[in-house]
Amino acid sequence: MPRLDDRLLTPPVFVNRSSEVLVAFDVYRNLPLEDCFYYSVNYRYKNAGAVWGLWRDPTGLLYYGSSKDWIRQKIILPEAAGKDTVQVMFIVKDYGQIYCGGPVTASNVYPLFDNVAIGIKQVAPPIFIQRDLDLFNDTFRTTPFFGNDNFNTPLGDSAVVQVTTSRGYKNGFMYYRFNNGSWNSVALQQSAPSLPTYRYGDVPPIAYAAGTNLQYYFAVTDSADSVGYLPKSAPSTQTYFSASILPLKTATNPALGCTDSLAQILFVNNNYGRETESSLGKAMTAQGYKFDVWDVNGPTTGAGNTPGGSPTNDQFYHWPGATTNDLLRYSTIVWHAGSLSQYTLRQPDEALLESWIQQPGKNRNLYIVGDNVAWELIVKGEDYNSFLDFTMGARYLRNLWENTPQDTLRPVVTGYAGTPTAGRLMHANSDCPFIEDFDLLTTSSGAPSRGKSGNFLKFPNNFPAATRFATKYVSFGTDSARSVLQSFNFNNIEEFGERVSLIKNVLTDYFQVPACYYPTAVEEDPTSRAPALPSRLFQNAPNPFNPETMIRYSLTNAGWATIRVYGVGGALVRTLVDRHHAAGIYTVRWDGKDDQGRRLSSGVYFYKLETAWGTNDAKKLLMLK
Repeated sequence: MPRLDDRLLTPPVFVNRSSEVLVAFDVYRNLPLEDCFYYSVNYRYKNAGAVWGLWRDPTGLLYYGSSKDWIRQKIILPEAAGKDTVQVMFIVKDYGQIYCGGPVTASNVYPLFDNVAIGIKQVAPPIFIQRDLDLFNDTFRTTPFFGNDNFNTPLGDSAVVQVTTSRGYKNGFMYYRFNNGSWNSVALQQSAPSLPTYRYGDVPPIAYAAGTNLQYYFAVTDSADSVGYLPKSAPSTQTYFSASILPLKTATNPALGCTDSLAQILFVNNNYGRETESSLGKAMTAQGYKFDVWDVNGPTTGAGNTPGGSPTNDQFYHWPGATTNDLLRYSTIVWHAGSLSQYTLRQPDEALLESWIQQPGKNRNLYIVGDNVAWELIVKGEDYNSFLDFTMGARYLRNLWENTPQDTLRPVVTGYAGTPTAGRLMHANSDCPFIEDFDLLTTSSGAPSRGKSGNFLKFPNNFPAATRFATKYVSFGTDSARSVLQSFNFNNIEEFGERVSLIKNVLTDYFQVPACYYPTAVEEDPTSRAPALPSRLFQNAPNPFNPETMIRYSLTNAGWATIRVYGVGGALVRTLVDRHHAAGIYTVRWDGKDDQGRRLSSGVYFYKLETAWGTNDAKKLLMLK
């Protein structure tokens, strides 16, 4: 593809007036958010005999990432439907003047693009494109804000979707209901003449009371009477978007000690939209806990639509935060930051949590889960009022749990004898869908003088993977406060049984929070472990690399296996493995040299796994200098 300064252009591609056009590509992202170099995708189109139209941005998003690994990305080009030819442009731009207060350096900051493909669907019903930021968000507010009601998105009063109807737009509706009542509908309105594919809908303009749960979905019909839904097949599968004015009322179960119709647990999912399912929420449900959910729409944007709200100096977002009084009814808050590299826990949220956990009236517990939380608080200067030390009783050591280089991508995480996690044994997968490093923690030096601190989970090198802290913030009464900080994404736990058991260890065994329903999960102490992996070759890490990379492979059977490296022309350059193995998981390191010890030139190479029982698996890697 020809290169024009900070742009990459595809050749014009004939798409034959298809009903749907999309671009798919592999991208290697070495673009940390704070370096202010981001990439975007634009496209343009034309019909035969006409001139090119203007360049358009199909998503309105800027992309970044510091995972330093390849991912596959797919973007629909909505207005290219029904056109003859399309052209795509990748743009990398310096946004330092806009977001970082001035020019920034481009040293060692770059993306790499590969395997770009333009795809089409010849006949398609209405096609939706949705951004989480344009959907209604959970809140405690019972009065209108951003408009004439209190169901709002982080960007405004109405829910917005983008929909393409290549055969013509006939009609569209947002269907909604409250607290599982009857369905109502409102016609979708066009956002602006300049944005013909954008439509919006809103709920009736009133102040909705606490305990109101909204479910909604979108339906659009084209001129051929084909109907498209968002979420897809919403009516038939009963899969809907939802938002709530918290807290919600649910059934009581006095037999298990749950006599309150309101939940005692608030689950803040600051990883919403980045996971196929909420494994932490699923584990709590499986163990019978009753909890309210605050899903943070678009968590990577930093819109501030978390319980703490936007920072007061935020120039772009102004989401109203909850108050300490809003949270007083909860005895426990579970905060899941997943694998976010930014906005894991912002200062307004720290201030709110720190105030809440010190309030008298009941025991209070805080479980914070996620890779990079401690790193962001300390390294990025987001630690409010010594939150990590004072509230969590923890100390950050470094951003990689093992000594460099990182070569253990499925560490076995275990519990400690004599603690609630005794007997726990789980695999924390750090290489799917991208490489993660997991923070290294320890207890803070000042914690023992203020309460009881200790370790909760450990990595294979016996350093903590989670810490615990118990204290009293008031001198009178028996109220206590307990916290657990876990340094890896809950979704990384491979074994479902271990997820369920771990949540019980935290909530019931350590926090002493009772379940409200009979568990529907596995037995209390499951002995089953993760199923055996098939014979498989994994993507090397890091990739691209210089000067070394690690290759992981798994073998189902015992027997002979080889791994060889080839140049793009097919010539063998290095034999890395050629021996008998027991069944299991292995790693091998390549230093970029051939079998004679000579350093090879930069470029693309292929590595291949072959076994005696017929496995033949190959992958591509890239060496840079």
